[in-house]
Order: sequence, then structure tokens, then C-alpha cells
Amino acid sequence: MKSQVKISYISSEPFTKNRLSRHISSYFLREDLSETGFDYRQKEMEMKGEKVLVNIWDVYLSDRTRPILKRFFIGTNAVILQIDSMKTVSELENLVLMIRRTYPKAKIAVSVDCMDIELKENFEEIRRKCMSFGIFDFFDINDNEDRLMEFIAKLREN
Repeated sequence: MKSQVKISYISSEPFTKNRLSRHISSYFLREDLSETGFDYRQKEMEMKGEKVLVNIWDVYLSDRTRPILKRFFIGTNAVILQIDSMKTVSELENLVLMIRRTYPKAKIAVSVDCMDIELKENFEEIRRKCMSFGIFDFFDINDNEDRLMEFIAKLREN
């Protein structure tokens, strides 16, 4: 039986095009989100000689997806929160609480878009805030595909 990994990738901008989202999109998803505000893909990968089925939900936070957002967290191994605006930073605590209440086993990681000047200037504050919520995995928009694959491999081990 092959192992599976489920990841929910949450962003507040519909077409965030930083490097991490491009890696996820190019490796797993289509170029654009569907009109529903979410997309799903799975890909079989080989990691350390074993086949792993990686399932990715790419979700855009919108009025349409908020009522069903919890459903994307059920059974997930990890949630990657894309911080692409200070608005997302202000919503961070509520998102983390929702994830922990819905599926406490999920690992939470954050990707910060440091191309945004305001986010870059507030990066250390954002990092401290995340760490106060127990989030210690950070992606930078300049992270390469290998960093994402390492993260997925660690999820499989846990």
C-alpha cells in the first residue's frame, strides 16, 4: 500500500504568483484556480524508494470558500498559509485556531511574500507572531522545489 500526503495551500489572493505557488502549481496544479476558488490535484512521487501519493488542495480565501474552508483541513497532513498581504497577517490567528480546532494533527507552515514591501519590512514581526502560534516552518517565495519536496518528505515520516 502506498502512503499518502494531503496538503492544503491557502492564499488570500486569487492569483498569487510567487515562486512557491508556481512550484506547487507547475508540479501539481493547473496554472489558474477554477471559478470555484479551489483546485485539487494529486501526483504520485517517489521518495526514498517508496511511492507516495501527494494530494494538494489549492484554496483561495473568498466569500465563496470561507463557509466551507474547514473541509479542506480534515485529514490534512499540512496546511501552508500564504501570507501575501497584511490583511492575511491580521487573519492569521483566526485561521490557525480554525485549523487546530478542525484537525489538530495538521502541521502548519507559512509562506511569506517578501516581494511585497510592507511584508518584507514586517517580516520579523510576522515570524514572531507565527512562532507564538506554534508555526516554525517557513517558506520564502525564493525557496526552490527541493525545499517543498523536503517538507513533503518530513510530513510522510510523521
